[in-house]
Amino acid sequence: GAFDHVFYVELWMAALTGLAEEYNDYPGPGGHSLLWKSFVLVKLPALIEKLEARKSLKFGENEEIKFGRNECVFNQLSGFRGLFNACNQKVEEIIEDIFQVPDISADILKACFKRNLVRREFVLRILELEWSGFDSMETDSYAGSILNDPNSEMIENFVSTVPMHFLDQESRIETILRLITEWCNKRELRHLSILCRLLCETSALLDIIHLYRHPSEILQPLEQLCNTWERSDDDDFGNISSY
Repeated sequence: GAFDHVFYVELWMAALTGLAEEYNDYPGPGGHSLLWKSFVLVKLPALIEKLEARKSLKFGENEEIKFGRNECVFNQLSGFRGLFNACNQKVEEIIEDIFQVPDISADILKACFKRNLVRREFVLRILELEWSGFDSMETDSYAGSILNDPNSEMIENFVSTVPMHFLDQESRIETILRLITEWCNKRELRHLSILCRLLCETSALLDIIHLYRHPSEILQPLEQLCNTWERSDDDDFGNISSY
């Protein structure tokens, strides 16, 4: 109803407080900073997008009402500069500057723009910049390449950077799930073993995947592979045990 923007402000405040407290408790690369940042920049905007879609369907609201509501939310959040500053810490050297602006408020604006929650003009006015690439957000172009001609370096570069690529994180996770399914079905054990190792070794990656998808979506293809394992597969697996 009329107070939806207040509800959204409370959601953002709770998420930002969680991230700030995580940085305070674990100022280095430890803890769950990447997981919290994924929640703030990917999961929460996706949730608000779904809520807005439901409101549009149920009440017939137009986009101008949606834009006005979410822009009002950001204007209110801007008053909590101390909270934003507490969320601007970097996790040592492992996060690249995705948005070229060392301020999570800019990250939030662009995440909301990607979800069509705010107007382009509003974002550019707040950031006081012109960005030639604003209409062409980063997209996942790896899926086809990895499936058609996979190699260990390509797989490692793709998987290890998923936690730091917030803008297209969901599509990258979709690609990982697709790779697991296809490689299990085709018994591409060499590539599958590399991917599974990286899932375990890459900081916060499994937790981030579970923000969006149920664990069964990873486990079911692997379970099917194990249940249909044949003696002839042992030799193949033995040849890749070093991976």
